[in-house]
Amino acid sequence: MGEIVGVMNPEKVDWRGIFCSNRWSNYIFWFLVLLFTALTLRDLNEAVNDYLDNETQTNMMMVFNETMTFPNITFCMGKEQAMLPIQEMVEKDGGEEWDVKVNASLARLNSTEDFLEKEWDFRLIREAIEVIGTFYTYERELMLERIPLNLLMLGKSSKTLVKRQMVQ
Repeated sequence: MGEIVGVMNPEKVDWRGIFCSNRWSNYIFWFLVLLFTALTLRDLNEAVNDYLDNETQTNMMMVFNETMTFPNITFCMGKEQAMLPIQEMVEKDGGEEWDVKVNASLARLNSTEDFLEKEWDFRLIREAIEVIGTFYTYERELMLERIPLNLLMLGKSSKTLVKRQMVQ
């Protein structure tokens, strides 16, 4: 293949034979294994020495402000599940008289004591839940800059007529 120049007895050298023969491939394999083992041990030694030189300590402490009250736990559920007992009554007694009966129930609640102590009609409960849900949506799910615009639209838009009447 090639001749070694400058040697008294030139021989032909097969360079592929050196790197591909079993003997040389074993030498190369074990050289690489030892090299990477040495590098790994060196890095491990440095990591252990760094850890021992700069000991770290983890300390966790939780402090609660005693004047701060935590809210009650709220269990969230879907509207269908929450409204199920009322929905069964609505299906039995719903219809065209709904608004008349809601207005009559509201007329009976003319004082704070009546509002707090009298039993509410299920229609009134359902309407109250819808109104609270509407306001909650405006309060929580809108950006702060858009709340006045949405409240203005609630007051003037024909699309929100039903919700506006519920609030009134």
